[in-house]
Amino acid sequence: MRLATIRTAAGHRAVRVDADAAVETGDADVRALLERPGWAEHAAAATGPSHRLDGLDYAPLVPSPEKIICVG
Repeated sequence: MRLATIRTAAGHRAVRVDADAAVETGDADVRALLERPGWAEHAAAATGPSHRLDGLDYAPLVPSPEKIICVG
């Protein structure tokens, strides 16, 4: 399963990316989705608004990370 965070007119939304569309999961971003117990089942069963893949405005997966870790 592929996940993404997209920008919409209503703000950021987490989506499940299928072969032909991106379906909103009802979460604000991928971080919010992953914090949910049973996130995989929730994302797989999502039936929110659908978006065409060619018109998506991708955002960072986690728009406001708590930590940034760099290795150099």
